Amino acid sequence: LWPLTRLHPPTPGLYLSTDFEPSIVFGAIALTVYVITRLQTDRASS
Repeated sequence: LWPLTRLHPPTPGLYLSTDFEPSIVFGAIALTVYVITRLQTDRASS
């Protein structure tokens, strides 16, 4: 029901969509995986 209402589900320890820390962490992980995959693809094609 959140963010449409003020009722928060009883799930301690889970992040809300307004928390920016998970976005930073998973964005960095995604960028790392992208760069590694890109480097491996470039080496395989040369």
